[in-house]
Amino acid sequence: MKSDGTEQIGYLMKAIIKKWRGTLDQRLASLGMSEARWFCLLHLGRAESPLPQVELAEAMGITPPSLVKLLDRLEEDGWVERLPEPQDRRAKRVNLTPKAHEMVKVIEDEAQKLRQEVWKGISASDRNICLRVLQQLESTLDSIPLNPSAEGEAS
Repeated sequence: MKSDGTEQIGYLMKAIIKKWRGTLDQRLASLGMSEARWFCLLHLGRAESPLPQVELAEAMGITPPSLVKLLDRLEEDGWVERLPEPQDRRAKRVNLTPKAHEMVKVIEDEAQKLRQEVWKGISASDRNICLRVLQQLESTLDSIPLNPSAEGEAS
């Protein structure tokens, strides 16, 4: 069967994400920021309000127990604070400390520098095409049933 190249897209996207995170991780290491730490702080920094722990774990793609361990370390180091959830005493919301807000700015600045380096030499037109194609892929994937055989049974 002749290949049209589409089978490489998933591998390339995964490789690009891995290299992106690895490069940013190396650049932030001198600040005491591991990938887990800066990734968590970025999610919290981009949120409009403190996030429930469950939501944060889902957004980061990690399990709630893994997040608890990470938050324990971040809290000990003064980066985050956990606040009680008003409707559920067992649940917590996670908030950045003032010190963490400053670090998020540093992380965002470094990520922006890296983006500029990565996209250097690629025209605005090509960037727009890339973005449009990736948005279409995401939209298409959102519309595909997770279990197509179950769809037929439900009719």
